[in-house]
Amino acid sequence: MANYLYKKYIKGDFIEVWNQIESVEISEMTPEFRYEISMILKEFMNRTKTNIKIIVDNLSKIEYQFKEVDLNGLKDQSEVSKYPTYAPPQDDVKIEIKKLAAAISPFGKLPESIFSFYENVGTVNLIGHFPEQYDEHMLPLLDPLMVFPINELVGFHDYLIQNMGSIYKNNGDYYLMISYDENIKEGLSGQGGGIGIGVYPQNRFDSIMINYSSKLSFTNYLRLSFKWAGFPNLEWCHKEANKNLQKFIKEVQKQIVPL
Repeated sequence: MANYLYKKYIKGDFIEVWNQIESVEISEMTPEFRYEISMILKEFMNRTKTNIKIIVDNLSKIEYQFKEVDLNGLKDQSEVSKYPTYAPPQDDVKIEIKKLAAAISPFGKLPESIFSFYENVGTVNLIGHFPEQYDEHMLPLLDPLMVFPINELVGFHDYLIQNMGSIYKNNGDYYLMISYDENIKEGLSGQGGGIGIGVYPQNRFDSIMINYSSKLSFTNYLRLSFKWAGFPNLEWCHKEANKNLQKFIKEVQKQIVPL
């Protein structure tokens, strides 16, 4: 049946469809199946974009203080920033993706999931501070969702290759740094390598997050982020959050579109 998995995904069989997709090597896919995969990924990323907008709207309503970031640290929202709270795909996104793929080709291949994110979502940066009535200073780092803009990703990795001869590597795995680590997001000293997504010799549908506290794929990291209103580390500490923050998270959870 044509587009069988896509239709199942639209009906809500998200995990079953994902498990079937992840079990198949891209090199073994027929052109028709590969096209269907691209349709599912596009739908996933369109829902991702919707969820980002839902979270940003809700954070704005409680006067969450968004911060914008450059490589030198935090900047006020009023300043022009390379890393806006949310921005849709750039006009030249496909050109930038080709540049990035070519630059990292000696080290590995971009997974389909990151292609689709940049083509359909754009960039996101939820770094900031909750108002006092929602804040809980005793909580561990919340790791607000952030994915660098594609042009910054290209420029940064070009710089690494030109000056270091390589992109970042962790335990033998090359990776793209797609976000700051949880410490830098809080304005603290962090590790230089940031949070990344693994690149490998094989074409992959998705890839594992590198330097993250849990071995999640990129798509599952997005799922976890939306489960906790853009702050995935609440998975491990939500019971310790103050009542106002818990109530806010529950309200956002009701609005989130399932992936």
